[in-house]
Amino acid sequence: MRLTFLPISFKNKIFLSFILISITFLLYVLTFQAEFHFDDNAYLIESPEIQNISGCLVSLGNSFFRPDRMLVTLSFAINHAVHEFSLPGYHFFNILLHGLNGIILFFLLLRLSSIPSSDSPKIADKVTVPAAFGAALLFVVHPVAVHSVTYITQRHGLMATFFCLSGFYYYLKIKETTGSKRIFLGIFCLACFWGAVHSKPMALIFPLFVIAYEMVLVRRVCHTLRRLLVLCLPLLILVLAALVGYAFYSGLFSREAGLAGFRSAQLWSPWLHFLTESQVFLHYWKILFLPLPIWLSGDHYFPVAQSINSAVLLSWLTHILILCMALWAFLSKKRLITFGILWFYIALVPPYLLLPIKDVMVDYKTYLPSAGVAFIVAEGIRYFLNRYGFRLTTFILMSICILGCWGTIERNSVFMTEETFWTDVIEKYPQVARPYNNRGLAYHKKGDYSLAIADFKKALTVNLDYGLVHANLGDSYRESGKIFRAIEHYKIYVGMHPDKADGLVRLANMYARQKKWDSAIKIYKQAIKIEPGNRGALYNLALGYGHLKNYDMALHIFYQVLSLQPDNYKVLTSIGVILYQNGDKEKGKEYFEKALVLDPLFAEALYNLSACYAGEGNFSEAKELAIRLIQVDRVRGESLLRSLKDVKY
Repeated sequence: MRLTFLPISFKNKIFLSFILISITFLLYVLTFQAEFHFDDNAYLIESPEIQNISGCLVSLGNSFFRPDRMLVTLSFAINHAVHEFSLPGYHFFNILLHGLNGIILFFLLLRLSSIPSSDSPKIADKVTVPAAFGAALLFVVHPVAVHSVTYITQRHGLMATFFCLSGFYYYLKIKETTGSKRIFLGIFCLACFWGAVHSKPMALIFPLFVIAYEMVLVRRVCHTLRRLLVLCLPLLILVLAALVGYAFYSGLFSREAGLAGFRSAQLWSPWLHFLTESQVFLHYWKILFLPLPIWLSGDHYFPVAQSINSAVLLSWLTHILILCMALWAFLSKKRLITFGILWFYIALVPPYLLLPIKDVMVDYKTYLPSAGVAFIVAEGIRYFLNRYGFRLTTFILMSICILGCWGTIERNSVFMTEETFWTDVIEKYPQVARPYNNRGLAYHKKGDYSLAIADFKKALTVNLDYGLVHANLGDSYRESGKIFRAIEHYKIYVGMHPDKADGLVRLANMYARQKKWDSAIKIYKQAIKIEPGNRGALYNLALGYGHLKNYDMALHIFYQVLSLQPDNYKVLTSIGVILYQNGDKEKGKEYFEKALVLDPLFAEALYNLSACYAGEGNFSEAKELAIRLIQVDRVRGESLLRSLKDVKY
């Protein structure tokens, strides 16, 4: 017996949407304290952009017609303005976006149930309410989404998906309306497209979703040619022009670049890229339909295919079978399956197959394509409902959802800290050096130097030519007080990368720590020759000259650093010390005060300015600064107070 379902009321839509958003937060609530990872440092912690909302708005206006990620940067800036670097706020916004994407997908599937077609006077594809809700629910609980939701920087993909789904929803509504309302809906649709490409440039492929919809789900034979010429062909030309324009703007066609990304050791040639990505896309199908923990990883190391082999042939055959299935579904009037398959390939092929990319395979790339899988699943649920009834279908669906929830919770535990994250990667790729190095860096940041050293050594046993590991190992030895071991590894790093200034600076710092100023200064100068604007080398070179009492040269270099970085309170303090010691006391105090404006609790500036006031007899000011100094340097602060305690003022 075929099941039929009454149209859903607005009240019930809101209720089901509330269920979706509630389940989303229940699954991810424990991740509110999950640490920053990877690109979070560049996009958040070290980014000056997110500390200036007005600057983000100006940049967004300047790039109004140019794809970038500034809209996401603006969202990070709003987060920072509200709660700075407190983790829960960033995670809350990501989780909310994921829940909203599930809701929009639910409404989108409901909207597709009223598409006119030649197959029926009223309905071409009936997607029932349980099918739409079930598919949206599976999207929300799918473990592969964890990489996009819990990894804060992947808000790019979440927002791009939000705007793509919203824009497509408005496009469907446009086709059901007339008059001025259609104009407003068209504006909303274009605004969503603009928002998508300013969240992630790969959203330029959005018009291809519209073309797929027009050619697959709207199938009036008499109008097919007209739609092809009037709508689909111009949209296709628009997308191709946008992709070529973005590639040109990114420098891919410049004489210097000339598709250098494809020729580089990281990205290889277009042919090898195609051979490799055909296997990667097959893996994406696997983790979307069968997200086993062993197949999910925050960092994949997919081997580059050098020639046509059995694995490549198998992937090609599988993709051909999937496309044949799409054709079968189209002819069998199960066109949501066809549309879902096309959505998957449209979301992946233009941005990840045709353009050079650094990462061969990353789980978060499946986030937008997973919406296409939701269309396929909705058609499958509808088939089961009609064929096997509500109870059996609900039992199967709930069982899959429970497994999905378990998988999501398990993946969230992996993302809680950098150590747990890289431990999971190591378990899946034990013969790769990079995860050992990155876990070592995580241990180093938390002061677990013995564990960091052990991981760096393991990385070197896997890949002795991994030069950066020697630099990191030297850093951990340095913090452990093993200066000579640190120097040994810094020298190895410098020998492997003689064109990099950072290794020379590290090495010179070790000689400076041993007060071998002549050797340190010589090496700092070598680093500056390689990188004239290296602020670390310049700053430490100035300190070296200061220790050798060559104050004129020290001041000259400090002023040079200050011209590069006017808000460097450490440089301001150092200049103040030299000026004060050389008799220009008022000027020296002025620089200490400037430093404290930038950082009111900078210990060196507090100590020196307090000593200045004490030397001038201004003991009340000196005591006030000493009390502030106790907050950051208890020993020196209390020492200053003791020296002032018997003074009457």
